[in-house]
Amino acid sequence: MRIAAVLTVLSRTLHKYIFRPVYLVDDDGELSHLLRDLESEDPSREMHLRATLLATLPERQNISAKKRVQTVIREVSWVVQHLLGALRYDTFCTGLENACALACSQWRRIQEAQLKIEPYFGPPYDEYDWQVLPLAEFEETAGARLENGVSSTGTSTPRSEKTAGAQADEGQDEKEGVNGEENGTVGDAGADSGDDTDTNHSELPPEDIMLVVWPSMCVVEGGELQSITQGLVISKDQARVAYHEVRVRQGPRSNTKKARTMS
Repeated sequence: MRIAAVLTVLSRTLHKYIFRPVYLVDDDGELSHLLRDLESEDPSREMHLRATLLATLPERQNISAKKRVQTVIREVSWVVQHLLGALRYDTFCTGLENACALACSQWRRIQEAQLKIEPYFGPPYDEYDWQVLPLAEFEETAGARLENGVSSTGTSTPRSEKTAGAQADEGQDEKEGVNGEENGTVGDAGADSGDDTDTNHSELPPEDIMLVVWPSMCVVEGGELQSITQGLVISKDQARVAYHEVRVRQGPRSNTKKARTMS
């Protein structure tokens, strides 16, 4: 769940700083809306204006792109600094820097495309392509719950067994999360997701979506968005295990607090 959370922060930070139409201005929200409105009325003029802006002050845009990459690295690494030890943190930051640099270089190619492409996080989720996040930890944790007698309704096993399993899963999550970042899998998550044929990773109904981890890339035509890649999401079924763990951990604390208050 920590891996999914960090990926969610990363995707939204990339959207804020990297997945933009141009890099000329820092606060480009109004410019993005302007290009979207222009595309709905006159697509050819929008493409011409975007091309003109991209050709304006190219060196300034190059400098801005590098600064934006460093901003993403700084904000995302700040989120995970308390989750990893010093050695793992340095490895994570190195992988994160490579992934962000790759995302920026690839998005600069997309900026020059004739069609306007934007990331979409939703909601609403209807009429867009989504796939559950293919992390083995979700399936392993769900399997462990069944083996330990934890049903989908939330009936739990003794706390000692769950604590041992949770600690093992947390260590596995952190290790594989760092390795995934180091190998650049974050930047390729959206592109590679379609190769997974496991039934657990198939498309799911919009009402089963809990959280969008990676956006669905969409082409803008006539002011409307049409999916061209699958976005990655956490399903409600995947989140059920985490919710149960939180309830188990918070139970004794709330009772203790209540007892102190009464005394």
